[in-house]
Amino acid sequence: MALEFAASGNASQTLTVEAVAVEWTHEVSGAAKEWLTVSKTDAETLTVTVSDNETAEKRSGTVTVSATDHPEMKPIGVTVSQEAGEVTEYSISVNPVSLEFEADSTEPQEVTVTAVGEGLTWTAAAEQGASWLHVEASGDKISVTVDAYEDTELQRAANIIVTPDREGVAAKSVRVTQQPAEEVPSLTVSPTDAMEFAYNETASRVLRVTAVACTWVAEAKDAEGNPAEWIELSVSRLPEELSGNVVVRVQPNSSLEARSGEVVIRTNTEGIEPITIAVTQGPGKEFLSSLTDHVTLEDMNPAGGFYYYLSPAQKWDTSTQASSWQCELWGAGLTRTLDGGTYVYSGTGDVLKLAFYTSRINYNDDELFYIPDGVYDVQWYDYFPSKEQWVPFTVVQGREANNLTIRISHSWYVHIEDGEITESAPIWEGTMNVALGADDTYTIEMNFKDDAGWDITGTVVSKVTESNVNFWENPAPEPEEPEEPEDPDPGFGQ
Repeated sequence: MALEFAASGNASQTLTVEAVAVEWTHEVSGAAKEWLTVSKTDAETLTVTVSDNETAEKRSGTVTVSATDHPEMKPIGVTVSQEAGEVTEYSISVNPVSLEFEADSTEPQEVTVTAVGEGLTWTAAAEQGASWLHVEASGDKISVTVDAYEDTELQRAANIIVTPDREGVAAKSVRVTQQPAEEVPSLTVSPTDAMEFAYNETASRVLRVTAVACTWVAEAKDAEGNPAEWIELSVSRLPEELSGNVVVRVQPNSSLEARSGEVVIRTNTEGIEPITIAVTQGPGKEFLSSLTDHVTLEDMNPAGGFYYYLSPAQKWDTSTQASSWQCELWGAGLTRTLDGGTYVYSGTGDVLKLAFYTSRINYNDDELFYIPDGVYDVQWYDYFPSKEQWVPFTVVQGREANNLTIRISHSWYVHIEDGEITESAPIWEGTMNVALGADDTYTIEMNFKDDAGWDITGTVVSKVTESNVNFWENPAPEPEEPEEPEDPDPGFGQ
């Protein structure tokens, strides 16, 4: 026995149960309980009801009637079947699937949502964390706006999620991107304070140039707006970078008048004015010497001390023709001590800082080194002369010196009062006569002039009290073997 139902719009059907002197019950098979309902109307009737079939497949179930007081009786099953239903497809789509906004966009953009399936509705919202993205739904439209974006490097992006109200229908997303803001061209320089240089200053100044969306150049100009050759500019910046540094240096001012100019940082970008930093340099000196009278060395016979620094030649070195000495001689009223790498004088007296060249002085195993006797003439040298330029028995002429408290490679006279330098002068011309006595005491007669023409004369009598020999003995290099001559080409056909 069987009952059949259409896919939808069904009335209930009945089953008549004929039972004589038997109690009975009914049961619906497990899976059919979701759509098949059976109720006992009276002692002989079952009412069978089905819900509409919204699936695309035919379905069936079983109603089983069983005797409750006679287990030996076989149950009776009735098959209930229902035709397949017509399935409605539900879906949503969005158009467009992506939106793009400029950094300063204020106008809304729209997205159209198309819903397929009767009664299907949806909601739209920006994904979590996208507080800059604003969504408003009305009808089948979504109005989308964004906040202004100030970042100038990276774009930002987020999704709008459109969610159907029906389970099993896929949600859709709309990708929203916003472009970074365009950089506003700008140019700043730090510091912009006026630069003041001494006539002989070698220190540099650094300007930090910060540029946004513009390129720039640095120029040095004089007071009349012409190129200032005495102001030297060095620009440094990393590849692909707009910002950078400008290092400012000045050449020594040999003029007796101060001079002025300016550093100009400019760009061709419209609306950005040049940035100008004033540069001034003090007047040069007529003389390096600060003496106002002739000097007679009266406190160095005997001297307070005698220090030398020497780099002797290797014993096997026959190519070196001269040796370089740097000496300091100081008066009896001075004490010389080392303080943090700088030699400091206390007391009052005269100091001679002498750099000179002698005939070649070789290393010796006893490590005893003597200044050769003879007359030494003052001579001008380059700042860093090569060994080939050294002339034995010459004194290196004094030149501009920023620090007279350290060992220097040229020659100066310095007067000290209570530990402070009060006068100084370069050894500019003249001679010194060196004689070594039997007891290793030197007698050195000075007959110098400074660059202003003042005499610096006197006699130093002293043994060497301190020395520093810059040397380590090296073995003689192996002689190079002559190269084997190549075989001569015997010629074509040989």
